[in-house]
Amino acid sequence: MTTKSRDRTGTETSGLPREPSAAASLPATRPEPEVGAPGSAEDDWFDETFTAVFSSHGRAGDWDAPDHVIARSLAGAIALDFTEAVLPADGEVEIEAFAFCGSVEIRVPDGAEVVLTGTPIFGSIEHKRRGKPVARRIREMVTGEAADYDDEEPEARFRIHCTVIMGSVEVLSR
Repeated sequence: MTTKSRDRTGTETSGLPREPSAAASLPATRPEPEVGAPGSAEDDWFDETFTAVFSSHGRAGDWDAPDHVIARSLAGAIALDFTEAVLPADGEVEIEAFAFCGSVEIRVPDGAEVVLTGTPIFGSIEHKRRGKPVARRIREMVTGEAADYDDEEPEARFRIHCTVIMGSVEVLSR
């Protein structure tokens, strides 16, 4: 289809094909993702992002924890408490923590395994563990001996990767 008109600059555009509008070229609905692809019903990988910019943000209490969490603190504070959270079926949560002039605090349940990696630049990455998990203390009180339970499979596993610049990431467990 050709039209005779002038564009914004006043140049005649007769004989040139008229371009369809951008809205006309978009599909009416978003296509369904492939089976098993991110966003499909069969996809068991779920992300949740927490961002704090000059503010605080967090989650605590009884909540459904996703498989994958992204926590970004830019001169703010993020507090994530997994002690009462409903964990994924496999018990594994992966967390990407980024703190720039801010802090990210992560509380994990008793007996959870923590794999903490990362790079601090003028900041700190710490795993603070207080005492032994309650279940282990009860076993020791009942049997009267201090057994080594490190061979037991943990009920939960947290893989936490951190990037810290003039801030901090703290993982707290009992």
